[in-house]
Amino acid sequence: MSFSFKYSRKDIIGAISVACILTILLLVLKSSRTGDLGPPKHEYTSSLISNTEVDSLVESPEKFDFFDPNDLIESEWVDLGFSEKQANSIVKYHSNYGPFKNASDVEKIYVISDEKFAELKPYMVFNEDVQAAEINTIEDKKYDFKLLEINVNSATSEELQEISGIGEVYAERIIKFRNLLGGFVSKTQFEEVYGLSPESKLALEENTVIDKSIVQKINVNSASKSEIRKHPYFKKWEVVTAILVQREKSELSNLDFLLDQNLVNREELEKMIPYASF
Repeated sequence: MSFSFKYSRKDIIGAISVACILTILLLVLKSSRTGDLGPPKHEYTSSLISNTEVDSLVESPEKFDFFDPNDLIESEWVDLGFSEKQANSIVKYHSNYGPFKNASDVEKIYVISDEKFAELKPYMVFNEDVQAAEINTIEDKKYDFKLLEINVNSATSEELQEISGIGEVYAERIIKFRNLLGGFVSKTQFEEVYGLSPESKLALEENTVIDKSIVQKINVNSASKSEIRKHPYFKKWEVVTAILVQREKSELSNLDFLLDQNLVNREELEKMIPYASF
């Protein structure tokens, strides 16, 4: 049995048209799916690199600018990460004990932790030349105003604070040392006041007078052992013992025996003499 198929021209054109339509639909569908896939794999990888690694290739800015701790005001210490209370303490410390000569001076401030100091230290700079110039300027300054004439042996803390560069802490230290001595007999003794800066010492010398008549002396023939020893120039045990032994033998009229026995040197003896009475 044989079969034969005959197609008319109309049937052939219809079949071709259907085939073309199906082909176009397949191409459109394929193109749409390809567009949803995103960029090729190598382009996607390149994008990941730029997002995750580019920051490490860019140089990070400095955390702090270089600064001189002597120049900072309270708000600038706050900018460095301190609280307002801490910043206030730092500024007060600088006012009383400054200027800072190096980083070690800053490290002494109790409100600055070891960690914070280590963080800030690399950015600290100290202009020693400027500080030296400021000191020289003070020493060479020709004052165009009347200097104070404060009697340092009777001045109160408030009176001493009238002197530029003498704050409450310095004033109390001056009075404490004055009381231990019994009074100042020379301005060179200002160098023995604990922590007094060169600028403050110069201001103290320029604005004070010394009344030696009110200096309290030790009667070495009648003072007790404790009374003698509490004076900073007589505090050596061997000196006190020698005085007690010597006055048992005869009334003292001088302290030369201390030098003869090699218990003090000439400089030490000269410092003791103004505070001894016989």
